[in-house]
Amino acid sequence: MNIIKIEKMSLLKIMLFCTIFFICNTKAQTERDKDWASWTTIALEYKLNDTWSFGLEEQFRLKENFSTVDEFFTELTTEYKLFKGLKLGVGLSCP
Repeated sequence: MNIIKIEKMSLLKIMLFCTIFFICNTKAQTERDKDWASWTTIALEYKLNDTWSFGLEEQFRLKENFSTVDEFFTELTTEYKLFKGLKLGVGLSCP
């Protein structure tokens, strides 16, 4: 029962952080044309064991006062820990 409460609190903290991050991530590009843009990233990481980890990242970019999608792409990553202090990784980005 305590584990479920801890997981719910952790999920709530992550959601709160993401919300604050998305709000703070939005900024004006230039004062001259006052064109607002946003670059939002959400990333997940899964550790299979002490040596293998996998990641998924989504990026979504808006421009022209949030009315036009600039870019949307996904990135998959895999890392292998050879020994303490050294990891090998590979990533694939899909537009």
